[in-house]
Amino acid sequence: MSNSVAAGEGGPKLGQALTIAMTLLRFLFATRLGIITLAWAAIAFILRPAMIDAVLGGQGWLSPTLRGRIDTLGLARTCAAIEWVSFAGVIAIAAMTHLRLAEANAAVVARPRSGLLIAGVYAALMFLAYVAFLWTPASVFTLITHDSFIFFDATYRIRHGLIPSVDFPTALGAATLYLPAFASWLTGGYAGSVELASAMAALGLGLACAQAGAARFPTP
Repeated sequence: MSNSVAAGEGGPKLGQALTIAMTLLRFLFATRLGIITLAWAAIAFILRPAMIDAVLGGQGWLSPTLRGRIDTLGLARTCAAIEWVSFAGVIAIAAMTHLRLAEANAAVVARPRSGLLIAGVYAALMFLAYVAFLWTPASVFTLITHDSFIFFDATYRIRHGLIPSVDFPTALGAATLYLPAFASWLTGGYAGSVELASAMAALGLGLACAQAGAARFPTP
């Protein structure tokens, strides 16, 4: 009796799951946004990890083939390009989703504070996408290599209690040095600290610009 009841309960659940799956498939293949999202997901979560594994010398399912067909420099450049496509895809999908929602809910988007919310979401998405797809793993193609040791030296001094422009000379403002030092403290190392600090500064500027835009142009 209990088995028949369980089977009866499983039938509606299976039917509901199939309905959801069919709806998702129709969305993916009937709209441009769905197809782009599917392509981006394949690049970001299948191709990107495979390329990174190949660059780092791993033995993944595609790594030996890639290393055998592409030289080291070409492989690194291709991997960097795929990382950037993964990052840009987030912004592209967000913009397309934004336009679709604006078309379907014009009254909601036209609210006075919607401009601040929308711009703030873009700023946060760019920060998160950078951290997820570009910041790691560190490579010469994704690192700021110019004058990095100036910031590493300042970070070392700040960690030991020295104050910029007071205990050691610098032509840069204190925030320019304290941000990489903070990022280095967060990550526990020097690698990527300048880049993470730059992303933090960009996030702050993005939110500030969103506030300024919302104040001057209340209608998006």
